Amino acid sequence: MTRIISIDPGKNKCGIVVAETSEKKVFKATIIKSELIQEYVRNIINFQEISKIIIGNGTNCREIREKLDFFKKEIITFDEKNTTYRAKS
Repeated sequence: MTRIISIDPGKNKCGIVVAETSEKKVFKATIIKSELIQEYVRNIINFQEISKIIIGNGTNCREIREKLDFFKKEIITFDEKNTTYRAKS
């Protein structure tokens, strides 16, 4: 099992998905205030084995990544340029 957290960071809010990549299954998808990201992710990893966190490199990425420095496994930054347009097509 390979569970990941994927984060679409923003100045005021973040989109978060908890997914199982090997089964291509999403367990939870939500939007929270950016200031709550650290507490929210800590809560998830206290109850689930998460192998990595993926963060989009858009707005507020650096600040969100700094808040997650407690996560001692892999944190990947993903180029999210034009993802909205690619998703629409």
